[in-house]
Amino acid sequence: MVKGDYVLCTHGHRDHLAVETLTQIASADSHTKFIIPGAWERTLSEAGIERKRIVTARAGQQIKLPGITIVPVCAAHPVHMTDEDGQDTALCYHVKMGETYLLHLGDTYLTDSLLEDLERLPAPHLFFPPINGGDYFRTKRNCIGNISYVEAASLACILKADLTIPTHYDMIEGNTIDPLIFAGELMEQNPAAKWHIPALGERFLYRKGR
Repeated sequence: MVKGDYVLCTHGHRDHLAVETLTQIASADSHTKFIIPGAWERTLSEAGIERKRIVTARAGQQIKLPGITIVPVCAAHPVHMTDEDGQDTALCYHVKMGETYLLHLGDTYLTDSLLEDLERLPAPHLFFPPINGGDYFRTKRNCIGNISYVEAASLACILKADLTIPTHYDMIEGNTIDPLIFAGELMEQNPAAKWHIPALGERFLYRKGR
């Protein structure tokens, strides 16, 4: 069902780099390429995806593709990490498509360096932050958390996002949050802020300034 020019994966956890799903996408369309942090290149190649179809991403190094420019940013999941070869393990992606900018945080906590990196980039028209947060009990279960819904709303305001679409709130039992809580927090911080919570399978069309 899914066909596309590029599939971007932010890190190696199964809800972000699902090998079963990616290999089927690869089989469905031989032109699709996969953009992943360098630390996970072997994971895809060992699953049978040809190396020529894998584009490894490194924090701060632009990836220029036809009509698209991607700037990977080092994520903190749970801290900023690289593997033994110095390859990033978790990334955020700032994507320019024409004159539209998208920012997808993947999974991350907020750090000084991440905030500085994000503030240096053009303001996103579409902003995709995780909102599920983290707490003592999830940490005890070895469940790595994310920024909280409050931090996500604050980031949307700081980065001057035009439209925010929250993520990571309804997939893994015990690691969720009601996205309407995020929406309420965002409107509390900035009553003019725009947000959208898609329905399952919804097709959503974005126009700048609308």
